[in-house]
Amino acid sequence: MSDKPFDLSERLEDFAAAVIILYSKKPSSFAAEYLAKQLIRSSCSSALNYGEA
Repeated sequence: MSDKPFDLSERLEDFAAAVIILYSKKPSSFAAEYLAKQLIRSSCSSALNYGEA
């Protein structure tokens, strides 16, 4: 993207990818799975919303 060392857009994308990788460890309870999916949605949407702004 840009040559800035602390590009927020890239950091948000890396954060969303890290959350998805973390989810691959499959939570065991219904509540844990529900919260993990919500975390994925919110982390991905922050990256996409920043990119649109």
